[in-house]
Amino acid sequence: MKTIERKMLAEGIDIPWWDEKGWGFRISIFTSILARGKPSKYPVLADEAILRHSRTYDRVLAIIVEISFVFCMLLGGIIYFFFDN
Repeated sequence: MKTIERKMLAEGIDIPWWDEKGWGFRISIFTSILARGKPSKYPVLADEAILRHSRTYDRVLAIIVEISFVFCMLLGGIIYFFFDN
């Protein structure tokens, strides 16, 4: 993510104002853009710039993050609903 942001800053695209303090909300948006592989109709960030500056490594990591998130949510749901303590 740092390499993408560094290339975007060199291009003149700044970090969004709503995430300047470093909360990290843009990380989930980055991963969804990279995992999807195409810009959305109503972009929150500069989707085309993110896709243009990303590497194959970044896209693979984004897909891994998306899959692991879904797996963790499913596992949490199964544990919550089917196992009594």
